[in-house]
Amino acid sequence: MSQNLFNFEALIVTAPVFLFSLSIHEFMHAWMATRLGDPTPGYHGRLTMNPFAHYDPIGTSMGLFFRTFGWAKPVPVNASVFRWPKRDMMLTAVGGPAINFALAMCFALAFKALHPYMVDSGELGWLRRPVELIGKMSAYGVFINLTLGLFNLIPLYPLDGHHIWRGFLSFKAALAYDKTKQAGGYVLMGIILVSFAAGISVIRIPAFFIINLVFTNSEKEGLGKIFEQLF
Repeated sequence: MSQNLFNFEALIVTAPVFLFSLSIHEFMHAWMATRLGDPTPGYHGRLTMNPFAHYDPIGTSMGLFFRTFGWAKPVPVNASVFRWPKRDMMLTAVGGPAINFALAMCFALAFKALHPYMVDSGELGWLRRPVELIGKMSAYGVFINLTLGLFNLIPLYPLDGHHIWRGFLSFKAALAYDKTKQAGGYVLMGIILVSFAAGISVIRIPAFFIINLVFTNSEKEGLGKIFEQLF
């Protein structure tokens, strides 16, 4: 990873995909909340896919630099204006991970379509380089969207998983679950710090499990080479 941190091509490949994936995640939260009757995201300028509207100085910058993980500013939501607060908050939370998984599928299809030309690019002429770059962006798009989607399903506050799983609980159980909010942030930060220190991510395991299911051996070999270049 360290030898690739300042790789200009890796930055060109990953930065646009990372910012787009993060921005559309937050936009979907804002869009869902607005559709369900909460105008708060619009008042705060979050009903947009402009990455600057969602930029978090620490989380987004870290994602752009390390390229494997990051976060945006949470979208402000006022659950009290929802008709069904618990259900609608759950639906608002689902929007983010759902769009990341949909994007991962789209990027996977794009990589599958481009991979044969990346393997045998001799006859592409001047198109060889653009196809190679788009293929790398597609490969990264699969990885980062699976990572963002799976990470946000962790049932710890303030992640989407907390609000999603809370929607399935009874009233009393939900109140008890809310008591974990204060500790959730600390536990989450501990997981992040341990992952960086140990070089092992609990999210990568299920992400690569899905990748192994979706791609052929030849495609996985191509993905592996690209990931080595990017990370």
